[in-house]
Amino acid sequence: MDSNQSAFTIDNDLPVVVRDVRSPDVWTTWRLSPNLTTREGAIRRKRVNRKACAILEANPEFFEEVSEGIYSDLGMIATKDGAFGALYALEYCTHESYPRSPRIEMPPAWIRGDLEDPITNEQMALRMLRNARPLVERYPEAAFAVPHETEFYDNRVLFWAFVPHGLLRDARQAEDFALTVQGIGDELAPVLMHR
Repeated sequence: MDSNQSAFTIDNDLPVVVRDVRSPDVWTTWRLSPNLTTREGAIRRKRVNRKACAILEANPEFFEEVSEGIYSDLGMIATKDGAFGALYALEYCTHESYPRSPRIEMPPAWIRGDLEDPITNEQMALRMLRNARPLVERYPEAAFAVPHETEFYDNRVLFWAFVPHGLLRDARQAEDFALTVQGIGDELAPVLMHR
């Protein structure tokens, strides 16, 4: 077994339509079970892949190992193509999401629509896909995508970064990965959202 592979896998991830950074002009399908843990690190009990959660609950050492690959509340345990790992989910507001996002007290002008050309969800998705290209070279084993809008929460553009268990060897590498992923939206920092 490859040292980056886990002894635990599952076979019931659900299909999710995404635009992968490696081929941003094409809709493709990831097989994914996101949100196996809360952003605080607790195993979820409802509306999740129960088979995957049962593995985490029955194997506390493995759960701890996978948790070490997560830095900050932007990450959670997930499975992709049956493999456990860390899924980082970043949400970005646009003109289309602003009315639904009351947590933004004073949004920038391009969200409120005060400008002639406010940023749309599609423009934001394309910006995220473009900004994430360097991540593919730096982390070739990781996966990066913008999912279909059916996965958005309150119509905010979502960006996913999945890193398989074992790729990040310690907390320092996990922190570096998370901050690098978060950095793709630095120019948009005032509108960075996460649940």
